[in-house]
Amino acid sequence: MQPVAARPVLLEQTGVDQALQDPPDNGLVVTGPEGYRAAYDWETASVLQSISTINGTAVADARYTLFDRSGAAVGIGRGLDMVLPGRREELGITSLVKGAPFTFEGDWGPYIQERIARAQMTRVLERFARGETVRFGAVALSGAGVSVKARSAAWTDLTRIGPSNGHITFPGAHRRGQALPSVLVPHVANLHLFCAICRRMGCT
Repeated sequence: MQPVAARPVLLEQTGVDQALQDPPDNGLVVTGPEGYRAAYDWETASVLQSISTINGTAVADARYTLFDRSGAAVGIGRGLDMVLPGRREELGITSLVKGAPFTFEGDWGPYIQERIARAQMTRVLERFARGETVRFGAVALSGAGVSVKARSAAWTDLTRIGPSNGHITFPGAHRRGQALPSVLVPHVANLHLFCAICRRMGCT
């Protein structure tokens, strides 16, 4: 990323040397105590989210884990870290820093997800057109369909893919029940991008 004249746009807690900062157009900088600083480009970053809600709606707390191709990850927010050692290896995460317990997760969390989705959508569709498969953590998508573990289903055999009670579900289009095993939301990288792709492929 280019050198950043950073400006806080998500959250800055007064009196605490911690901030989320957004350089113009191209990414996010996370800073913290003792000079900690990590930069993530929207076009290459991935994010996992784990959210606790009140009565299923209002956000009580959340944990967002940002990582990139280098394997460097940082978890921010007040929620629990859901990225267990086995999952880190699967995602290519080689280091994980416990970042700041930022509040107002319902504001900056979706912002991170949406910026990643906007930056990466076109490239994902281009990869589909070349016959490539794109992984979103525990789920893989391609122009042909969806794969979870050792099972696959064509887009035409799926409908209304999306989050439900903390899981991503894969209802069958032509039969009752699920066409594929459900996956925990914290195990799906770039959730907003994932859901946008599923809508684009007709699974709404």
